[in-house]
Amino acid sequence: MTDRMDKALGIFILGGFLGLMLHSYWGNWPVDLSALYFAAYFFDAGAYELVYAPDGQAFWDQAYPEWRALARSQGYEATLLPAYVYPPLWAAVLGPWASVVSFTSFANTFLLVFLGAIIGMILMTYQMARRIAEAAGTPLIPFALFCLIGAFLAGSTSYGSLSFQLGQPQILVSFLLMLCLYLLSCNNDLSAGVVLAFAAAIKLMPAILVVLFIMERRWRALGAFVVAGALLAGMSVIVAGWPMHQALLERIGHLTSQISISRLGIGIETVLYHFGQVATGDGQWQIERPELIEKPAWLGISTRALLIAGLLAIWSSTCAVLPPVRLWVRFTLIFLLVVTTASLSWLHYLVLPALLALVAASLAPGRGVRLVLLGGAVLTCLPVYLWLLDTPLAGYGEVYLHLALIMATALALLQAARKHRI
Repeated sequence: MTDRMDKALGIFILGGFLGLMLHSYWGNWPVDLSALYFAAYFFDAGAYELVYAPDGQAFWDQAYPEWRALARSQGYEATLLPAYVYPPLWAAVLGPWASVVSFTSFANTFLLVFLGAIIGMILMTYQMARRIAEAAGTPLIPFALFCLIGAFLAGSTSYGSLSFQLGQPQILVSFLLMLCLYLLSCNNDLSAGVVLAFAAAIKLMPAILVVLFIMERRWRALGAFVVAGALLAGMSVIVAGWPMHQALLERIGHLTSQISISRLGIGIETVLYHFGQVATGDGQWQIERPELIEKPAWLGISTRALLIAGLLAIWSSTCAVLPPVRLWVRFTLIFLLVVTTASLSWLHYLVLPALLALVAASLAPGRGVRLVLLGGAVLTCLPVYLWLLDTPLAGYGEVYLHLALIMATALALLQAARKHRI
């Protein structure tokens, strides 16, 4: 196949992906995105006390009557209304728009943005894979095959389809994080730092990825992150007011003191908590509904220790790796470590590392690495995932399965990277 045919076929595949996703999700009610719309709507109306849920709730069965009335007025009768968990800046920015459009129009626009973000992530991943293949002296799979696998991971896996079904803003955060890595690989450090600051301004968790700048000694990126982050924080306070940020800080404090129990969780905390239940004879394998449980002190200490130990292990085990490969594998491993040790760790976070794992194809990975990546794709493809829901693995079994796949994938990527030393 010629390069021209390869590119044309790849574009055709991405176009088919867009059409399929638009057909599947256009006009839906993505429940996670509804929290952003409702918060923006009431912020614009001046009802600031209705933006954040009381008592730090995340799964909001007892929403404010005003939220429920707005949902019913737009045709949504279900009981679950997730609470708003983002900085108030975005409620303020989106408020004028949310106040004049229906949620369906709001969601459809975001769907287009999300699809653009996914296409951008696939293209950026391919460009990074090509540079890494050139540096490592290894062959790269065709562009069309790369697009086909990327489209499958983003649209036909449990984490990919869940992201679109829920309308998860994490898709935008993942795009920004991918863009940050891409800019670092192009030695555009100032822009990379600014982009990471924007990602952290949407969800605070990405701020921990600044550790990568320190590992790589990218001091200009670190400086840009600090300056851009301070400017965004200042702008947020000016636009939304300090009381709204106090409410956000109270939510963060409450959530970090809780354990998230959900079959869509991928966190180490959930697994350790379940270990403790089983050890005392109180262990149950089914998870009837998502809930937050008070976190024991030992569990918080354990996860922080695992995070610190993991960061040190990533740094020390990748020091001798070829620089372009090292940057990619460090970023991917740090992200996986951060999301699995966080208080709130969700299955849809895996879209970013799944696409980044495609870069391993440019390193001529061994048979074991290929089997691990293939096994992860098969076990998380949508038909298998839906089948697992009717098996004994449903509930905590899903959490164990996903965490095991994450650990196996991380080790496989590290093994593939360590074959390419300086």
